[in-house]
Amino acid sequence: FVDVTASPEVRPDPVLTELVKNWKDNVDKALGVTIGHSRGGIGPEAVVGQIVANAWLSEMGGDVAIVNKGGIRQVIPAGPITHATIWGVLPFDNRIMRLSITGEDLEKELANPKFIAAGAERNPGGKWLIGGKPVDKKKRYAVLVTDFVYMGGDGSLLSTYDPRGVSLGIQWRDPVIAWIEKQKTRADVPLEDKLPKGVGTR
Repeated sequence: FVDVTASPEVRPDPVLTELVKNWKDNVDKALGVTIGHSRGGIGPEAVVGQIVANAWLSEMGGDVAIVNKGGIRQVIPAGPITHATIWGVLPFDNRIMRLSITGEDLEKELANPKFIAAGAERNPGGKWLIGGKPVDKKKRYAVLVTDFVYMGGDGSLLSTYDPRGVSLGIQWRDPVIAWIEKQKTRADVPLEDKLPKGVGTR
């Protein structure tokens, strides 16, 4: 957030000034709501992306969630976690979509180095597992992504694999905020202690 100062030659409009102040107060109040606590900060961005993807699956269901690394713009700093923290992490107004993708096509997307996935992992032999089981190339999986990724962002071909992807009309921040709130973290029980298995911290 950047405060803009008017030129000394410009006389502020009193009505507009009051309007801006009221909206800024409302925004500051909403974004200042504390939803959790981090002991020492959580990062790097790849780890934060894992938290985001896991939160989607926890709150919305599905087999796999895919987040693009470029959409994660900062780590979670130490101390109170507020709505503003999550807006800083996920500043873009992306919405979540639910797709139906075959295992064969899904593996192609999972191999994209620009993506972070939850619900899918590689075993020591390099094979993809979903729900602990090898990917069935013919089976269709429920996949959560943002509209940005669906429309080809960072090289995705998802819209060709499922031309009928469904927009859920949900901002990608909302499930993350909801999941963190449910963890009921505080200074002595930080979010680091509540992270899903396999999600590391710095």
